Amino acid sequence: MSGIDWGSVPTWISALGTTGALSATSWVIVRDRRLERRKDPERVVCRIEEINEARMAVKVHNTSDRPVYGTSVLAWTDGEFEDEELRAEDTTRPLFRMLDVLDPDRETGVLIPFAKDGQPPQIVWVQFRDIHGTYWVHHMTDHSLCTISQRQLHRILPKR
Repeated sequence: MSGIDWGSVPTWISALGTTGALSATSWVIVRDRRLERRKDPERVVCRIEEINEARMAVKVHNTSDRPVYGTSVLAWTDGEFEDEELRAEDTTRPLFRMLDVLDPDRETGVLIPFAKDGQPPQIVWVQFRDIHGTYWVHHMTDHSLCTISQRQLHRILPKR
């Protein structure tokens, strides 16, 4: 035949085993990094407290070891807000900003008024950014946590 030496079967088995081991190691490293990146955002605790028949409070407590940035609350309502500051072009989706920086072991909150007709707003999510610049969304309806791209965020949020 030709002069190409394809090696022996044990050499091929060894090469495939090495490739498999490198692939598995790479997968474990990527998985661990993702889990590590999620650890701090999972320690940001969000809760709703009803204050009275006209207002509710959304509290955010950062129990992680690192600060989070741009904390805000998105709320929907079918009615209008009396406060002029809360009105945006789309009055059904006001965005309530809290703090630019929420340091570790700190809590912040925002009072959210009910609509003119007394209807409580539906608190949709609390949004923040971690130290890596990843945007995180804590859904208040099912208490899930997920990432969201900046492009998706700008499509959803009301224009100010």
